[in-house]
Amino acid sequence: RFLYNDSVDSTFGKGGRIILKAGEKHVDAYDMELTSDSLLIVHGYEDTAKVVLAVTADGRPLTKFGLNGASRIMTPGYGWSAIGSGAGKVFVYGAYKDSAQFQVWRLNENGHADSTYGRYGLNKFLHGGTSDKVKKVAALAGGNFLAAGLTYDNRDYPFHFFFRKYKSNGAVDESFGEKG
Repeated sequence: RFLYNDSVDSTFGKGGRIILKAGEKHVDAYDMELTSDSLLIVHGYEDTAKVVLAVTADGRPLTKFGLNGASRIMTPGYGWSAIGSGAGKVFVYGAYKDSAQFQVWRLNENGHADSTYGRYGLNKFLHGGTSDKVKKVAALAGGNFLAAGLTYDNRDYPFHFFFRKYKSNGAVDESFGEKG
C-alpha cells in the first residue's frame, strides 16, 4: 500500500504489502474494493472456484471470514467482481454457465453463503433478453444493490443498456424506474 506521497506504508501488512495463501493452488486476483467499514475485499479465481479474500485496514486477513480470510464459491459460471454491502455482507457477481444469465452470490460476515438470500445464497437473473452481461453492481443502503450492464435478444442483435435495482432479498425493486 502506498501513502499520498508515493512512499510505502510500512504499517500495512509486512513492510507495506501482504501475501495471502488462499489455498494450495495459484489464485489470480481480478478486482478489489475498500468497503465503508474499512475492509479490503479481493475477488479472484483458483481453477474453477471463485475466491473472495477479506483483509483488515492494517493488512491482516479477516480470520472470521471463510478459512483464514478466504472464501471459495463452487458453482458453474464465472465471477466478475465482489462488493461489500456495508452491512457485513459481500456480494459476488458474474455470469451463470453460458453467460445467458447473471448470478449474484451473497456471503455472510463469516464468508459462508447467506441462506436467506435466493437459493443457498445464490440468485440468477435474466433481464428480458436472451443474454445478459452485468458489468457493474453497486451496493445501496439496507443491503439493496443496483446492477448495470448489457442485454440483447438474438432476434434484434443490438445490445441495450440496463439498470435494475434489487432488494436485499434479491427480488426486483419494481418501484425503481419502469418496474425495476
